[in-house]
Order: sequence, then structure tokens, then C-alpha cells
Amino acid sequence: PILEPGLYVISVPIGCLSDLTFRALNVLKSTKSILAEDTRNAKTLLSALEIDISQKKISSYHEHSSKLERKKVIQLIKNGESVALICDAGTPLISDPGYKLVREIIDTGLKVLSVPGVSSPIAALSVSGLPTDTFSFIGFLPVSKNKKLEIMEKYKELRSSLIIFESGKRIYKILKLINKVYDPMTEICICRELTKKYEEIIRFKVEEFEI
Repeated sequence: PILEPGLYVISVPIGCLSDLTFRALNVLKSTKSILAEDTRNAKTLLSALEIDISQKKISSYHEHSSKLERKKVIQLIKNGESVALICDAGTPLISDPGYKLVREIIDTGLKVLSVPGVSSPIAALSVSGLPTDTFSFIGFLPVSKNKKLEIMEKYKELRSSLIIFESGKRIYKILKLINKVYDPMTEICICRELTKKYEEIIRFKVEEFEI
């Protein structure tokens, strides 16, 4: 279908390339302007999808992008263009830049359209074996140990699954804090490299973690 003017928030694969939807492929092929968290990663993705980038303008959009840069995007849409927003992996705005841009486009009265697909928090939850009827996603925790503990205590009383992002280098430290705050029978599931060759899913209870 012919794209209408607006910002297209496109989910891209978190690992397995064939997880990209047909609609996402069509939008990426059709739009001339693509905003990417990292332009190098974007070009690698488009090349793997055999999309010709010679006629496309691939621009960087990240958490430090200015209001002036957002105004430029808004002007493109006002001029009748469709603009694609992608991140390095998964769905934009989910612990990734893009909120300010989406908010300003909406406030201007222009369209923001979702091109849904893979989202790593949902992918992880769906295979975790933890309750899925209600859950909280808090992304990356603060660097400060005290602030981490404060957030854990806050969410401790919720009767729902909790999704946290953490780097492999800090996973041991976060598990020590969980061991300190949560009940020994609390279930944990660690998912890494989802959909990739070395995908790993580990399930255990707090009491089984050795400090």
C-alpha cells in the first residue's frame, strides 16, 4: 500500500532476521527517510534485507538528539513524507530513544503509526514460565545500589511478574540484590541472546542462587 505521511515506528528483529514482518519490510523499502539509533547497524540490516539504500536518507536519532532535529523530522512529514523510526533491535521507545519525537509529532497533529513486531520484553515473558496476566516492565535499573534497592522494594508488593533489563557483566550483582530483597521461593527467569544461535533461558528460584 502507498504510505501516508507520518512517523512509522517499526519493530526490527532482535536476532533472527526472518522475524521481520512483511509490513515492516514494505515500509522500509518504500520510505525515503529512515531514523536509526545507529546508522551503521541500520545499513547492515537494510543490506541483509537486500534493500537499496542509495536513494534513502538514513539519519541518526538517539537520546541526545536535539529539538531542532525533531523539528526537521516534523517538517518532512508536513511536506508529505513518510519517515521510518527504527532502533538497533526490537521495538523503538522500549528502553530506547524516541519518546520526545513521538510526543512532539502527536502534539503537532501529525500521524504516528505502529508497525509492530518483535519486542524482547514480551518475547522473554512468553517463554519464562512466569505469570503473564499482569506484569511490570521497568527496563534498566539505576546505577546506584541504593536506588536499585529502592525500586525493588517498591515493586516487591505487586502481585505480578517483573521484567528487568540488565547487562551480562552486572547480572551477578543484580541477583545478589534480588536474593536480599525477595522471598526465597520467588521464581526467576534469565533470557539472553533470544532468537539467536546461542539463545539461553535459565529458570530457578531465589533460594537456589548461591551468593
